[in-house]
Amino acid sequence: MCYEGIDLIRTNCGGAGFSAWSGLPQQYFDYSPVPTYEGDNTVMAQQTFNYIEKKLGKIAKGVPAPGIFKYLNEIEKFCSLKSDAKTVDQFLDI
Repeated sequence: MCYEGIDLIRTNCGGAGFSAWSGLPQQYFDYSPVPTYEGDNTVMAQQTFNYIEKKLGKIAKGVPAPGIFKYLNEIEKFCSLKSDAKTVDQFLDI
């Protein structure tokens, strides 16, 4: 919405909106990649979830996960743990 708003203001200002003196071209330049970032982050989150979901499926079939995903082999144990933290600070203290 911000990117579209900057573009609308820039075009409604006529030639002055395209002048570097207005500051709008720089704003347009700064905000133009933002929609792409948001899309990339969404896609990366989906891909990550799909990968972990496949790992969990293999673990359920008896194939243990190696390497950095080794902790998933004990996911049931981790999900059943209860925190004894009484305050937010205690909860956030690793």
